[in-house]
Amino acid sequence: MTAGPLRRMTAAIGLIALVPIAGMVMIDALTPEAAAIRAALIAVAVVAVGNGIRLVLTKLLRRVERREGDAPTERGATANGTSAQGGDRVPADAGSSSGRRRPPEIG
Repeated sequence: MTAGPLRRMTAAIGLIALVPIAGMVMIDALTPEAAAIRAALIAVAVVAVGNGIRLVLTKLLRRVERREGDAPTERGATANGTSAQGGDRVPADAGSSSGRRRPPEIG
């Protein structure tokens, strides 16, 4: 299927909403013309609500993605993205923005 879960869910809700109209047509409580008008109104309402929910969920998910991207780096991570684990030493000039390099330590 090419439709996503949100689209399938709104379609299922729309079909469930049509069941009472079909039942009223079967017992002759509603004319076919009136049933068609009600079904069209339900279809428009379900599509509008589904699009509204999709927009809200999209905005929320994008906000969460932005927050995850702005999260501070994990503990032990250096400025160049490598981690200092297992006894590795992080150079003293790691993350320095001055452009000057420190001479290597002797001894």
